[in-house]
Amino acid sequence: MGSKLIKYLILFLIIPFIGYSQIDIMNKDSLIDLIPKKKDTALVHLYINIGNQLEGNNTNAAKSYYYKANELSKKINYTIGEIKYINNITYLLNVEGKLQEALTLNKKALVLAKKINNSKHIGGAYANIAASYQYLEQYQNALDNYLKSLKYIQKDDPRLNIIYSNIGSMYNTLDQYENGLKYTSLSEDLARKNNLKNDLAIALTNKTTCLLNLKKFGEANKTIDEVIAISKEINNQYVLCSALLNKGDLLMKTKKNLLTKPYAEQALELSIKLNNPEGELLAYRGLSDYYLFSKNYKKAIEYLNKSLKISIEYESNENMQLAYEQLANTYLAKNDFENFHKYGYLSDSLTDVINLEKTNKSIAEINTKYQTEKKNLQIQNLQAQSKKRFWISIALALGIIGLGGISYSQFKNYKTKKALQLLEQDKAVAEERLRIATDMHDDVGTGLSRIRYITNAVKTGETSKVEGLTKVTEISDDTITKMSEIIWALNESNQTLEELIYFIRSQVSEMVENANLNFNGQLPEIIPNLSFGWMRNRNTYLLAKETINNAIKHAKAKTISIQFEIKDQLIITIKDDGIGFDINKKFNGNGLNNYKKRIEK
Repeated sequence: MGSKLIKYLILFLIIPFIGYSQIDIMNKDSLIDLIPKKKDTALVHLYINIGNQLEGNNTNAAKSYYYKANELSKKINYTIGEIKYINNITYLLNVEGKLQEALTLNKKALVLAKKINNSKHIGGAYANIAASYQYLEQYQNALDNYLKSLKYIQKDDPRLNIIYSNIGSMYNTLDQYENGLKYTSLSEDLARKNNLKNDLAIALTNKTTCLLNLKKFGEANKTIDEVIAISKEINNQYVLCSALLNKGDLLMKTKKNLLTKPYAEQALELSIKLNNPEGELLAYRGLSDYYLFSKNYKKAIEYLNKSLKISIEYESNENMQLAYEQLANTYLAKNDFENFHKYGYLSDSLTDVINLEKTNKSIAEINTKYQTEKKNLQIQNLQAQSKKRFWISIALALGIIGLGGISYSQFKNYKTKKALQLLEQDKAVAEERLRIATDMHDDVGTGLSRIRYITNAVKTGETSKVEGLTKVTEISDDTITKMSEIIWALNESNQTLEELIYFIRSQVSEMVENANLNFNGQLPEIIPNLSFGWMRNRNTYLLAKETINNAIKHAKAKTISIQFEIKDQLIITIKDDGIGFDINKKFNGNGLNNYKKRIEK
């Protein structure tokens, strides 16, 4: 799931391209009085402007006037009126969270603008499509459409500064900081030229992000100081808060962590005042970093937990991962290895989840692109078929061109499909890595942590050397066994049904005999050549192992047997001649829960 928080350090300028006139400044009652009886283009514009005045207080009423503008535009065949309706209604749809509906309408506006060949509205439609993709967090699609809009925006158009700023933001979000620096600098130049203080502050803020990531710290420091001065001059507290957080980030990256406190405290105060949760959690993380370097671990953990609480509330995996990572580092500095491993594992797990989400999003985007190209190819084929009635010479010429176009389209189609397959493979690899990491942490990491604690106990005299070494040996043997089991399961040559059966029999027979009990093992006469896969093999083996282990510990048996049968299913039967147990009794341990989890896997 994506974060519900905005990207606070990268500021966007999303402004609908609706073209206001002087009539916009009039109040809504005066505008309503102006409604003429004649239904023409002027009435369309009047409906739009009344809707503009109503947006802030009564969105339903605003919509009703936009709908009237659209109906009249269609009736009198006024395409620009339809485009203006879309530009305004999509703003309200975005506010309501109906992002996909807004995107569909913005694409319709592009079709209408191209129909009348109006460059201004074509550029605006591309920019609004980009804004929709931006809200949907499809940043590459947003960037592509912003770049397309540039082809139609004139150099003296005031919207150009906004386009440059948003292109810079998209490059920042996509970690392409050199390109981000280029466009944020262009936005900065235009804002300076036209003396647009607010736009300049935002352009400089986005430029700061690029400079920090490019490690141009001296230039970044000057830019941040200018943003702080401008934001105070124009009283833009959102930009000021962002600048203060960037200042703290700069000080951390330049190893001046003990200077971050005043900036983080000011940013926290502003974030709470502005009800800005992401600014708040970033300020908490900045304060925790200060207290970590001050060796006040209690305070550092307190602020990190506040940051984590907000991250969980807003389902922001990225911020949760960073909070877990900092908690792990803080506990490590505190020599609390149990919590260090705990939060380190949570951080690593979330990193894998985030990478998986990015892979899924890339797959979805490429799949959309693939379907679009496929549809275009079908349209080209239909068009090619309709041209068969032309003269033979023209048909042959067009056939050659069509074949070339189709070949090129098929080649692009193939490349897109190939990229989709590769991303799906990456997704599968990420899932495997996450499962392996979980097993390694549960089975190996826990053992190593226990060894560390026992070693420390021996050093401090809490545990005798003999007792400590005995425990370390037991844990080491157990950890080596578990490590061997993981490696066995991951080996491709061991993932068949035959290998599974023989491995289970050999391992459990050794367990039973080491417990000085009798063992009987019956193997099937014929074992089909089937691949079970490492996850199924491992969990099946662990189910059998846990059952044998329970029998050894609790049954007071003399003989334990295991039998394998292969019919439509693999049936493993484990028996003992011990005391048994009451099947109606409720048990409080985790054994049955572990069984259920492994069976589900």
